[in-house]
Amino acid sequence: MFNTVVGFLMGIANLIPGVSAGTVALLGGVYDKLIHAISDFLSLKLSKGELLFLIEIVVGIVVGLVGFSHLVETAIVKFPSVTYGVFTGLVIGGIPFVFSQTGNRRKSHWLNFFIGVFLVILLSLPGEATKEAGKNILEHSPAKLSYDIFAGMIGSSSMILPGVSGAFILLLLGEYHRAIAAINALDVYVILTIGFGIILGIALISKMLNMLLERKRTATFMFLAGLMSGSIPDLLLRPAVFNFAQILMGISAGIVFSLYFSRIGKKIGETRTQ
Repeated sequence: MFNTVVGFLMGIANLIPGVSAGTVALLGGVYDKLIHAISDFLSLKLSKGELLFLIEIVVGIVVGLVGFSHLVETAIVKFPSVTYGVFTGLVIGGIPFVFSQTGNRRKSHWLNFFIGVFLVILLSLPGEATKEAGKNILEHSPAKLSYDIFAGMIGSSSMILPGVSGAFILLLLGEYHRAIAAINALDVYVILTIGFGIILGIALISKMLNMLLERKRTATFMFLAGLMSGSIPDLLLRPAVFNFAQILMGISAGIVFSLYFSRIGKKIGETRTQ
């Protein structure tokens, strides 16, 4: 049940530019297991337990995506300061948990951290993304559907990385509003082409991440912590009108939820290993 809740929150995170589903997986204590399970699935070595785990995660993601696409859009438009404040608090509250997954940190590990920070800040520099034409947003031309696959591949590779928002990458690629519109309208063609690209992207990156987590765990988690830290300025600057009180309230709520959620995930993880 907890895995489905994590998947549900990952689905919601995938709807939000600036928020990473990988961050949610980390806070829930399932990140390592998720990467390993995806890697085993691609190698056709998936156990029954891993298959059940992936099914629970995927079910949660689908429910979060389909059930909350309207609500997330509304919250961002009508309450931007509070909403992005909450997202910022979720990231801030999760960083100590990521640091706790590292071992002895050397200077070279901190270099990985700052590379992660720099990478996310660099991604946020292009500014306002390409805006899709409203009336043709769900066009089904071969060119559009092919681009859906490409954008899904690029976006998904970042969905699995904490701190790098897949929704933000789709926004930069001019694909975000098309994806949201397709989910709201249940446009099967667009959903399937973007979904196919997402699967390809996850397949390409999960193997590499699984190897890094096994061989270079501290360096990898320091890099992931850097990705999360680097996303904070972009999240704070997203509201068009900066309301300090509302952002502070949102940050506080986000931190409290993040700490509570990561504590539950840690306890469940410890119970499973006993």
